[in-house]
Amino acid sequence: MLQIRRLEKMLDGRSMLSIDALDIEAGEIVAVTGPTGSGKTLLIHLLAGALVPSGGGILLDGETISPEARKARQHIRVYASREGMRRSDTMRGREVEK
Repeated sequence: MLQIRRLEKMLDGRSMLSIDALDIEAGEIVAVTGPTGSGKTLLIHLLAGALVPSGGGILLDGETISPEARKARQHIRVYASREGMRRSDTMRGREVEK
């Protein structure tokens, strides 16, 4: 299980990303969508351990994801598309409001 708790990323003194809580079960597929500048890429970098959060944290099966946590990072897969998704595309999931 991937758990995000009070995740915060500050850049140049500005809050660029803030997620209070999010749990993602093993095998669950999640689409991260939003307008330009909403923090999608920043979240992916944090999930990959390429960046360190300013506050809070990300756990994968109880292990903190960080640049040093290779074991945790090998279980995260990312598919990035520059094409927008249409509502008619088949993908089921849940929406998480900020």
